[in-house]
Formats: sequence, structure tokens, C-alpha cells
Amino acid sequence: MGEGARFCTRCGAATGGTSVPSRKRFANLLELGGARKLALYISLLVIIVLLLCAALAPFLAPHGPHEVGLLKGGQRVGPFVSLETPLGVDRLERDTLSRLIYGARFSVVVILSTVALSAAVGGGLGLAAGYSGGWVDQIFVGPAAAISTAMSSITPGWGRTLLSVVLLALGFYIALVLVSNLGPGINNVVVALSVVGVPRISLAVRNVIRGGRCRKPADAEDTVSTTLPVSSKQGTLFSIAIALLVVGSLQAKQIMVAEVLLGYLGVGTGWGEPSWGSMVAEGRVGNADVWFPAACIACTVAALYFSGHWVRARLGSKLPEIARL
Repeated sequence: MGEGARFCTRCGAATGGTSVPSRKRFANLLELGGARKLALYISLLVIIVLLLCAALAPFLAPHGPHEVGLLKGGQRVGPFVSLETPLGVDRLERDTLSRLIYGARFSVVVILSTVALSAAVGGGLGLAAGYSGGWVDQIFVGPAAAISTAMSSITPGWGRTLLSVVLLALGFYIALVLVSNLGPGINNVVVALSVVGVPRISLAVRNVIRGGRCRKPADAEDTVSTTLPVSSKQGTLFSIAIALLVVGSLQAKQIMVAEVLLGYLGVGTGWGEPSWGSMVAEGRVGNADVWFPAACIACTVAALYFSGHWVRARLGSKLPEIARL
């Protein structure tokens, strides 16, 4: 009998029909699969809004990010008081909404530039290590491979989670030291975060090449998870592109968190430059606008998390077994 069959309320007999009652549709949406789809759609919407704010910041922002003295007469400080400054102003009377929009541009530029630079450098190192092997492999990818092997040997649980947290903290510390020595600025932030992101990308590319060289063409033809035989040149390039896309999508949320923390500590951007991390730090003096950049950070990180794991779930199976991420 169909799952959506209807029953008589008096005798309990089946009355036929296969339609699901409308009251159950929302419940089905909240199931594991439905909840993931809903989270993915919301995440894509947040990312689209973020990209639009970054691309159209001069047209969307009602004021300049450095324009001060926007309060007029006896106007009160705070959000939802004036249409000219709907989210209020900071202690220098700069428009919070405008700085949030320009802060989105800063975050998008940092994420895209860091992913691109890490992919270029890490991809080159991974190619050299994968095709050369020997001491080249040990120097360029050896430490990252050792860490990956150690993590895979630990049973999933608190131990692996703790090791992941330690590695993330170590990576942020390295980035913090680099930015502190190079000085604040978007270029230095991108360089520092790229240095931290290169090992994982180089390891992924190297594993793709090793996986392709270790497999026979006959085995590749029997595998349905890849579009092209991974042992061919086209298949190798296809797998490398997928690996870069998967790793980049997974690293986006980490780059976002690191950029916010650097801005909060005052070493990410120059003084007065709009970034969500620096806006949260400036809110410590007592302004209420700290909640707006904090909300933007939380929504963006969550969106990057869900979208990154969706990309890995959809494309990760197309990689060779040795290069699964």
C-alpha cells in the first residue's frame, strides 16, 4: 500500500489516494535531507548577497566608509533612528551600514585572492612533488603528508577534533606572526593566509597525480565515479581542478575566520579601514553597532561552511581514492 494512502477516520479502512497531506510537507522538509537542502539554499543566498555587496559597494552604500560627522543637531546615536543612517553610526559618526557593505568587499577580496594564490603556489608544488617524487616530495609535501597520515590514523572522535583545533590554531599563529612582521594591509593578509593554505593544496594535487600514476587505465575505465580516466592527461587535469575547487571551498570559511580575527586584533587592516573584525573591536567602547558586524560574520561563516561541505560531498567522490578530501 502506498505510503501516502488515506484512511477513514471512523473504521480505519484505506480509502485510496497517494498524495501526502500538506501538513506533513513542512515536517518532511525538516528531515535530515530537507534540512540540508534548506541550509544550502540559504547559504547560497547569503553568498550571492555578499558578492553583490562586494561588487556594487560604491552604489549600494549610502555614504563613504570614511565619511565622519554624519550626526546632525541633536540626533540620537543608535540604529533605526534615521533613514540617512539606518543602522546607526560609530564613535566617529561613520555610517555603520556603509562600513558593513565595504567590509563585505574586503572579506570577499581576501578570500578569493587567498584561494587563488594558494592554488597557484600549492598547485605548482604539488605537481613538482607528484611527478618528481624523492627528495622533492619530501621537502615540499612531506610535512603535510605526515600530518595527514597522523590524522587518518586517529579514530574519529575527540582526539581527531582536538588535533584539528590545534592545527588550526597553529596555522592562525603563523599567519599572525607573518602579518605582524609584514605590517597591516590587504596584500600582507593575503600573503600570510596563503602561506598557511599552501600545504593542504599541494598535498591534494600531489595525491591526485600519485593516484593517477598508480592506477591502470583498465581500472579507470571500470570506475564510474570519474568522468574521465584519471590516468590520462585530461583526467589528471580534471581531477586537479576538482581538488582545487574542493579544497578552496573548504578553506574559504577558515580564511574568513582568520581574516576577522586579524582585523579584531588590529593587525589585519590599516587604521580606519572597514572590515568586520575591526568593527567588532571598535564596538568594545560601548557602541551598539557591534551586533551588526557580528551577525554578518556568523551568517557568512555558516554559509561558507555549508556550501563548502556540499561541494566536497558532490565532487569529492570524483577524485581518486588516494586524493579523497
